[in-house]
Amino acid sequence: ARTLKPFDTDVLNSISSKPIVVIEDNVGVGGLCEGVLRYYSDNKTNVKVFGFSLKDQFVNVGTVDEQLKDNNMDAESIINVLKNEIR
Repeated sequence: ARTLKPFDTDVLNSISSKPIVVIEDNVGVGGLCEGVLRYYSDNKTNVKVFGFSLKDQFVNVGTVDEQLKDNNMDAESIINVLKNEIR
């Protein structure tokens, strides 16, 4: 998504029957995933949402790849979570 608001509710409604994966290269607090979860909650829609974002804390100095791995946002970590959770 280029911007967070306003949400395209037609799209959110059309994808609610499948698990949704939100990957954002920002902290999760106040981010896209929280907004998606709030929308579904407000509309009493039962949907499985998996959110991947940076922890809301100071990060260790390192390469982008190291920081993604530290936040479980590297490809391997994301794939492992999704393999175990989506069936």
